[in-house]
Amino acid sequence: MKKDGPVITSFIDGRVRIRAKALKHAETMAMAKKFAQTRQGVLKVEGNVGTGSLLVHYDPAVITRETLIRTAELLEAQFADA
Repeated sequence: MKKDGPVITSFIDGRVRIRAKALKHAETMAMAKKFAQTRQGVLKVEGNVGTGSLLVHYDPAVITRETLIRTAELLEAQFADA
């Protein structure tokens, strides 16, 4: 991923934290939260505009790490368009 793109800073089964400069903008955060919430297996999404952080709680029996990484990559593409 690009330097300013999303970075996974914490990844444990059931929870992943993604940080990005773009998430410090309310509109981009809202878009990212909405996008993440549409993924099957995502249980809860929390965002913090101040830190540019998105915390995704998910069901590891439904969604894999690989799928979450691909989702972060899709978010990166969305940030490039935002």
